[in-house]
Amino acid sequence: MYPILVTISLIMVFGSSAFMSISGLLSIFSSSPGVIISMGLGMEIGKILTISHLYRNWKKYSMPVRVWYIVIISVLTLLTSFEVMGFLSRCYHNSTQEQQIIHSKISALDQEALLLKSQIEMIDQTLGGLPEAYVSRRINERKNSGYGKMRNRLVEIIKQKDEFNTQLFCDGQNDNPISGISSLFGVQDSIIISMFILLVVLILEPLSIGLTIATNSAWLNKRKKTEGLKSAPVEVRNLTEELQQLQKDNDLSVEKIAEITNRKKLKTCQGWLEGTIPTPPRALAEVQAWVENKLVKNSDG
Repeated sequence: MYPILVTISLIMVFGSSAFMSISGLLSIFSSSPGVIISMGLGMEIGKILTISHLYRNWKKYSMPVRVWYIVIISVLTLLTSFEVMGFLSRCYHNSTQEQQIIHSKISALDQEALLLKSQIEMIDQTLGGLPEAYVSRRINERKNSGYGKMRNRLVEIIKQKDEFNTQLFCDGQNDNPISGISSLFGVQDSIIISMFILLVVLILEPLSIGLTIATNSAWLNKRKKTEGLKSAPVEVRNLTEELQQLQKDNDLSVEKIAEITNRKKLKTCQGWLEGTIPTPPRALAEVQAWVENKLVKNSDG
């Protein structure tokens, strides 16, 4: 069961890493997708096979060959890490695209509000130079210059900014735990997500290498156990051959073997002699002991 589980884990980690790596390559070299997919799959599968080959033949190779294989694996791991980092960064930016648009709108509203305030201040300064008796002229000048519309627009800008800020707050509360962590430590979301992506990249490739080695080790150990079980019948056949030889040399009948081994069923002893039933080591030892006792008695007599 363990080899199957570790293999499934390797396939999941390797598959996700390969997908992100190939997606990163396609985003850079999009003119020839077929070639890029083939190259990316070849690199990722080749990396796993190279690690497996090096693990299985580590003792056979000299130090320069080992170093050469390690350099190849390190370069492939580095390339995959960069591609995975780019893929995760792009995914994060795509998921926060709506928030970025809202921030951009808020920035545009701030610029518009700043421009309107400067225009209003200029009108106030210009009309402030008129005598106090020119009230009607001040009113007409403000009306003609759109003074009232500017002030109304400022009020609208304040309302729109409040709506956008409320939307950002709600999105930040319900979107992901990054906002909660950033607010807890008082750090910007971009810094937290950068650290998170870096940690994922640092653990993903070493995990892939570790699972590759673990998978090879698990299946090799299972094969050794299987080969050990297959070799067991050879031992059984040897016990049977020894029993057959004892029967032949000492002219033992099936009934006599049953009597020596305290077996009630003659079919069991017959199966031992025919090789259809594995001969128990204890039964063979009992027959050997009986033969030895017989030889001792004959020599004394």
